[in-house]
Formats: sequence, C-alpha cells, structure tokens
Amino acid sequence: MSLISVFLGVSTAVLLLRYLKKMPIFREIIGSNDGTIYPPLSVIIPACNEEKSIGEAVRRLMNYYPHLEVIVVIDRSTDNTALLLEKLKVEYPQLKVVTISDLPPNWLGKNHAVYRGEKEATGEWLLFTDADVMFSSSSLKVTIRYAMEKNLDHLAIVPDLYYGSVLHRAFLAYFSLAFISVAMITNKVGVGAFNLVKKSVYQAIGGYEAIPMQVIDDMSLGTSVVDKGYK
Repeated sequence: MSLISVFLGVSTAVLLLRYLKKMPIFREIIGSNDGTIYPPLSVIIPACNEEKSIGEAVRRLMNYYPHLEVIVVIDRSTDNTALLLEKLKVEYPQLKVVTISDLPPNWLGKNHAVYRGEKEATGEWLLFTDADVMFSSSSLKVTIRYAMEKNLDHLAIVPDLYYGSVLHRAFLAYFSLAFISVAMITNKVGVGAFNLVKKSVYQAIGGYEAIPMQVIDDMSLGTSVVDKGYK
C-alpha cells in the first residue's frame, strides 16, 4: 500500500512539473513598444475598507496603458477609502468611483460590487482584480498582448507574493500548488487577483448575475467560461 502511495505521489509531482513548464511566466518588460494596437481596457476593483492599499494600487495602474479606465467600487466602507479615492479622481480622470451603501438580497458583497463595476465599464476587455494587488508598469500590456496572440477569451494569473510572515507565504504557496493541480485536471480556473475576460464573453456567460451567491466567485467565473465553450 505504501509503494502505491509513493508511486502516485511521484507520478503526480512529475505531471505537475510538466504542467508548470508549459505555464507562461509574466515578467516586467521595460520600454516595450512593439507597435501593438491595444484594445480599451476596464479594470474593476471592489474595495471594502481598503485605505491602506487602495491609493498605491490605483496609482500603479495609471499611465502605462492606452485606453484605460479604472473602476473602484466602494462596498459599504467605513474607513477613509472614499476620501482617498475622491482625491485620486482629481489627479486621474480615467478613474471612476462607484459607491454602494446597501447590499441587496441574494447577493454576496464582493459579487455585487463586481457586478456594479462592470455596469460602468466601457472597455472591450475587463480585468477583475483586488485592492491590494500592485501591478508593475508593463503588466497590463504584456498580459493583454498575450491574450490577443493566443486568441484567448479569459486569462487568469497567479501573482507573486511579497507580504506576510514566512508561515503565511508558505500556506499561500501550498494553496497555489493545490490550485494549479485543479487547473491541470479541469482547465477551469479563475484568480481573484487577476481575472481578465472579454466583455462580450463575460456578458454571454451571464456575468456575475449568474453567480451572485458563489463564495469562490473567481473560480466560478472561470468555470463558466470553459463550460460555455470559450477559450
């Protein structure tokens, strides 16, 4: 029995390593200007009491991508998130702020915030991300270009981790491996930190209106994309 367990463990590890080798790793590219025509992009960020990170997160998104709008949805925040965003709106005209005071029935908070943000989006592509994700200057161009080159409808990316204790990072690393294992088996994935999807595809699969009470909303979105026959 122990030999069978070892065999299964080694086999799984080998398959996982092979899968990881096929996964692209996105790194910052300084001064990359290849003449690509980039489509309009809407970045949607739900924010509930995110005063510690929202300012830097928004600033890091600006000025590095043409035809960009950033939509931050303030979801019943009680801290200074709204005040910080009002100041940023003066500096960045491409920033939109949506404020939610009440949560309607049959909705989870984040799901409803993302749903409301998408209603304000005008971009051809939608990027759902979190208020504590810090983007490098070339992130948006590199990933959009990759999605277009591969003719993708949806692209999910696991971010690098730079914060928390050693134990916290170890747990997240373990979670990431478990997540990748699921991806390897099902090819149905989504990442809350980076869910990039064509707006037309998002609308065709029913968007967040189809998953209003799904706790793992990011994975549910990725599953819907695959189940509906998109790439």
